[in-house]
Amino acid sequence: VSSVLCVREDLFDVPLTNPDLILFTDGSAFYSEGQRFAGYAVTSQCDVIEAASLPGNWGAQAAELYAPARACQLATGKTISIYTDSRYAFGVIHCHIHLWRFRGFQTATGKPIQHLTLVHRLLNALQAPCAVAIVHCRAHTRENTPVTQGNALADRATKAAAIQPLALPTLALASTPFLPLQHSLTVPSPELEHWQDFRAIWDKGAWQMPDGRLCLPRAAYPVAARWHHDNGGHYGTHVLVEIIARLWFAPSIQTVCSAIVKSCNTCQRNRPAPPHRHIQGGCPLPAAPFQHLQIDFSDLPKASGNKHLLILVCSLTSWVEAFPTANCTASTVATVAKVLLWDIIPRFGVPASIDSDRGARFASHVLKQIKGGLGISHSFHTPYHPQSSGKVERMNRDPKIALSKYCQETGLKWPQVLPIVLFYLCTRPTRVLGLSPFELLYWHLPATGGSLPRVDISLLGWGGNHITTSVSLLTGSPPCSLESLSALPDRASGGSSSPVPAWCFV
Repeated sequence: VSSVLCVREDLFDVPLTNPDLILFTDGSAFYSEGQRFAGYAVTSQCDVIEAASLPGNWGAQAAELYAPARACQLATGKTISIYTDSRYAFGVIHCHIHLWRFRGFQTATGKPIQHLTLVHRLLNALQAPCAVAIVHCRAHTRENTPVTQGNALADRATKAAAIQPLALPTLALASTPFLPLQHSLTVPSPELEHWQDFRAIWDKGAWQMPDGRLCLPRAAYPVAARWHHDNGGHYGTHVLVEIIARLWFAPSIQTVCSAIVKSCNTCQRNRPAPPHRHIQGGCPLPAAPFQHLQIDFSDLPKASGNKHLLILVCSLTSWVEAFPTANCTASTVATVAKVLLWDIIPRFGVPASIDSDRGARFASHVLKQIKGGLGISHSFHTPYHPQSSGKVERMNRDPKIALSKYCQETGLKWPQVLPIVLFYLCTRPTRVLGLSPFELLYWHLPATGGSLPRVDISLLGWGGNHITTSVSLLTGSPPCSLESLSALPDRASGGSSSPVPAWCFV
């Protein structure tokens, strides 16, 4: 078994005696202000050997695998003891990697293992030292030992490096990064002016931003996006834009990155299938108002002995009726029956069907007898699926909001302002049709009443008899004639010194 599964004979899980190097590794990934960061570090007990940031789409496990691989590469041809506080990396190196290699790096379902590229890199890196020991150590302890000090330094260096600009441009760590300025590129004057608007300066033969990023010419966008995409592990559009933005000042490169990803055969073959959206069903509209009702209870603060609201909604017109109740238990069945027999049916007729939840107050034997005698069919909603009772569930919200507003404005309790709230709900236009439930039910606008306030006619400066006579002539029956109007006193002859108004409302 050892000869088949062992990566190398001199791979140990305990420290070597007098090794050439003793290194500590750590990898980390975290979110900060909505942005994901990742990094790794390789340190000695007192010094940071190497620390850098990693692509933002890397997780903590990927960073923990990459760190010991880099430590092994730094110790090529030497003996080394590597300490890590990652149980995942320790388990992969000493256990899982042997089984994965024996199984062809596939899971039990025949799919490639996670982090396959990093596992291959780690497997090759483990062959670089003359002898290697990967040792697990405890993290975040208060002991003052060389191992604790080195591990704490690696942890601090990792978190500090993760927030730095990306120093790892590709998954494969290409030895030569992408440098478009090595080629002859002509940058148009408008583009140079745009760079200068963002305070770009010419330094060391290149245009640089204040944060140190180089300015990427638009002519190099396709080449740069393709290079980072192909060499970086076939990033998606969002990650590819983030990777380039960390290295270059490249405004509006998202369109180019999206086109590169869509034109990549590898990405298109392996992208997740779009979710299959099922066509949502619906209830057929009734032929007339109040043929189909939805009924439910809503909870409210206790006021005047009532703490629940029985709500009934017409599915066609959205007309709402609400009745305060003291409770909504099985004993409330009498209230539900009374509302149906005394209020709804005498005013709107017998409904053809009623929908409700499966509560005991709606599923009682008494209601079944009443509905059976009147020929009303009763349907129950699907449990834990509020969309089945969409109208009444929405009406559980709207009355509460309106009641809160009116109670705050008037200082009254919610049962007292309930009638005006119902009037408001039934006369407001709906968003889809632009018609109110009142208009859909009665086919005309509701009469809201109201008139101009009454005033003392003497304040107008006219004679009271003159106005009274004019109004009586205008409103009398039959209509007044021109002769009767000419019989009125002529104000111009001196009847009054008040100015003649330009308009007169009657």
